[in-house]
Amino acid sequence: MARKTSNTGVKISKSTKRVAADMLADATAATTTSAKRFSSIPAVAATKPAVATVVAAIPAAAIAAATPVATEKPACTEKSATAENTACTEKAACSEKTAANPQALHDLFNVDADVARDAAATLGSTHDSAAVDALIEVVSNTNGYFHSVVRSAAAASLAKLGDTRAVSALLIAVRDEMAEASAEAVRALAILNDAAAIPTLIEVVRNTNEFYLPVVRLAAVHALAKFKQEEAKAALAEVVANEFDDAVIRQAAADAK
Repeated sequence: MARKTSNTGVKISKSTKRVAADMLADATAATTTSAKRFSSIPAVAATKPAVATVVAAIPAAAIAAATPVATEKPACTEKSATAENTACTEKAACSEKTAANPQALHDLFNVDADVARDAAATLGSTHDSAAVDALIEVVSNTNGYFHSVVRSAAAASLAKLGDTRAVSALLIAVRDEMAEASAEAVRALAILNDAAAIPTLIEVVRNTNEFYLPVVRLAAVHALAKFKQEEAKAALAEVVANEFDDAVIRQAAADAK
């Protein structure tokens, strides 16, 4: 005879059933609330037709009017351009007629030769009679006060100023004991191109008393080359013909003919 199996199962208490029912009810309620919450939010796709309808309803002219337009700066008018050019011209004219620098005039007499030299160079950019007079005093050096570097700078500035009042003082400065100051005076006379300088320049080139160094004589040859007078040409021809003269000076004279 077959053995009969027992039909004993696990017995669930009533309290356990009640707890399970309560948990099921809470879960159902939470699910319903979430569904209601999300159902109240309109779908994004559903809002697109509404937005398109509103935009289409706005007139194109209104949109254009509301859009900021970048404006270009108006071009200068002919009148303003003319006024600007006039102002620039006046400014340039003023810069060409700069008054003598008071500080430079003061520093010209400084005991420091470098300071005085710089002041002399600065005065060359002015167009004032006070600067010319002060520089003439320097190259004349009647009291022996000014250093040779200051005298050289003063001669160069007088050449820049182009005032022929300086010719007499420069003719004296040609005989300066310092070669560079002497040569600078010769160069200044060449720039001023006053015919009164020709006899002194010829004296330098001939150098009969052997006072002038080659650097000064070479400057005098270049200076004479700027003059068209016959005596200047004749003096250069003498140098070229003198086979005992300095080769560099002879060549400079030949090139100047």
